[in-house]
Amino acid sequence: MGEFGVGIIGASPDSGWAFGAHVPAIAATPGLRVAAVATTREESARRAADLLGGAEWFTDPVALAGSAAVDLVVVSVRVPRHRELIMAALPAGKPILSEWPLGASTAEAEEIAEAARSAGVRGFVVLQGRCDPVISEARNLVASGALGELQALSARSSRTPGTVFPAELAYTLDAANAAGTLEVHGGHLLDLLDHLVPGLEVIDATSSLVRTTYPVTGSDEPAAVTAPEVLSATLRVGRSGIGSVTAWDGDPAGSTVIVLQGLDGRLELRTADPGMAPLRQPQMAPFHGTLVTASGTRELAPAASDLPVAARNPAALYRLVAEDLANGTTTAPTFEQAVTLHRRLDPFR
Repeated sequence: MGEFGVGIIGASPDSGWAFGAHVPAIAATPGLRVAAVATTREESARRAADLLGGAEWFTDPVALAGSAAVDLVVVSVRVPRHRELIMAALPAGKPILSEWPLGASTAEAEEIAEAARSAGVRGFVVLQGRCDPVISEARNLVASGALGELQALSARSSRTPGTVFPAELAYTLDAANAAGTLEVHGGHLLDLLDHLVPGLEVIDATSSLVRTTYPVTGSDEPAAVTAPEVLSATLRVGRSGIGSVTAWDGDPAGSTVIVLQGLDGRLELRTADPGMAPLRQPQMAPFHGTLVTASGTRELAPAASDLPVAARNPAALYRLVAEDLANGTTTAPTFEQAVTLHRRLDPFR
């Protein structure tokens, strides 16, 4: 398949998802290697490159995208900078992989996707929850008719494990950062559900901001909350089934539980506590499952892995990206699919 050099914009060794998820995921993917990194500070860029064994380093993301060593540009920064950095990388003509959400709004996501199309650049998005092995197995079971015609779907999910918010993630409580319960947690959850049962229809949706402040670790001052912390929707499932989804912040016993009920069986999917405090995210936490049909009960569980929990599903997604780059296929989530998900979230606002 050959080897593709990956350049990561936002590869700070001190914060963010790059070193916790992207770097080990890329290292575990045949055909990919980290070839370059970029951060806003020379010191952190140099240190990141040293940690990666001598990758090229940059403080200019445009220079990273233009490097001959880079075949795939990864944007791993906070959402408000996605548009700026993706647009800056497009003239290099190289495929781009962006964290979800693609943009800070649906309009931004549409603009980014259209610009990539016009430039002839392939765009991928990190919607890695659909790559969870148990979710993939469950999707196949549903598609095979193991449950029969679907009657009902229910999903509930909590993002944070307690009543005090982690300081390093307090920025997600600000609606301007487009990274809260609605966009990140809710977006990934809806993408999971749509992947399990393609063609889900959101019939009615709403969100609410119950608390106006949230205690923050290590601070005497609570953070102001402007992003919705609770969301709920009614869904149309399959031909005539119905469903419900609810997500919220601040449940000490929180997890994600998805139940699919069909005429011939029941499938329950749930996240175990992966030791991923301070956030329990459905796209990261490994799922387990139970299938109950007339023929008996079957347990679904992920295979053992040496990768950090946060890197397991991204590694599966990177494998799809590598295959798409090598074969010209389209199996990894695209910019266009991200736009569809952005539009699906609009009724919650």
